[in-house]
Amino acid sequence: MKYFYWAVICLFLLGCAGEKQQREIKEVEVKGNIYTVETTSPIVKEVKTNKVALTSVGSSFKVAGTVRAITGRIAEVAVPFDGRIVASTVRLGQKVGAGTLLFKLNSADFYNASKAFFQTKQNRALAKRNYERKKELHGGGIVSKRDLEEAETEYRNAQAEYDEAVASMKVFNVRADQLTSVGQPLPMVSPIAGEVVKCNVTIGEYVKSDDEAVVTVADLSKVWVVAHVKENYCGAVKPDDIVEVVTDAQPEKTISGKVYYIGELMDEETRAVEVLVECDNSSRELKPGMFATVKFQSTARDAIILPATAILQNEEQPSVFVVQKEGVYECRPVSVATTEEGKIWVTQGLKPGETVVVNGGIFLNK
Repeated sequence: MKYFYWAVICLFLLGCAGEKQQREIKEVEVKGNIYTVETTSPIVKEVKTNKVALTSVGSSFKVAGTVRAITGRIAEVAVPFDGRIVASTVRLGQKVGAGTLLFKLNSADFYNASKAFFQTKQNRALAKRNYERKKELHGGGIVSKRDLEEAETEYRNAQAEYDEAVASMKVFNVRADQLTSVGQPLPMVSPIAGEVVKCNVTIGEYVKSDDEAVVTVADLSKVWVVAHVKENYCGAVKPDDIVEVVTDAQPEKTISGKVYYIGELMDEETRAVEVLVECDNSSRELKPGMFATVKFQSTARDAIILPATAILQNEEQPSVFVVQKEGVYECRPVSVATTEEGKIWVTQGLKPGETVVVNGGIFLNK
């Protein structure tokens, strides 16, 4: 009989526990993204809310970066023809201007190109003299108008061929006034002003058009640091934001920079975008190819800041519970960026004046 009473008591307790569990399950009703809680539920006491307000804040975070020469400030000078280097006027570290002679190249291809140039130049001179003579004779009634028009057409055609030859010389970075005779070496000049940072010139060496650059000229007074910013930080980076750069070579020194460009394409594998940071490099401490740590410190701006406990990390996107009315909550996706001291910067999805769950949302999201 004693065991019978204990069995009845156990069944009663299990029934109460089941009834309590069923009641707790019914305490939160979910329809789509709307969560409704009974006002008498103990969950209500666990949920803490706060009204959304704007706070002046600046975001700070660190990412890895790589130093790179600024596009347009580095030029690799390779030979356009196969040929032999016959003269050199540069050395490593030399400062050069745009158009400065670097070295000279003897090439059969350039010989043929310059020969064609001088031929068109001579043809133009002959056609011009013929046209001017016909014009004088036509004025004296000695030649017909037709002869004059033919001479004029020949001169225009010769001029067009000469202009085309001049343009072809510009492809080799050679001005027409630099050509003095057929067979002269091809002058290889620097296309930009800067410093010779690579020089593989050897007088007498035979080089090919598909070889690597013989001379590299770069202006490294300013450089880019390419930072790879993760997706969740993108909203915290703005043009002209202040940036601090620290290299492994000098970890104790901070170099200042600013955001020059924020990439529009996100790498699907790394989930990051390239952000170009422009830095003054007059001291030449930043070397292209060098690794660096980039600390972003954005200008203070009004933003919505919530405690980290307010953010629910779902599989697809972070979200928060927005209070619609007493006992009714909307689970709303938001875009966020991490700030210091465990705070979360909500960049999209909320408006000032809305009330959100800042603690206890986990009880709603069971």
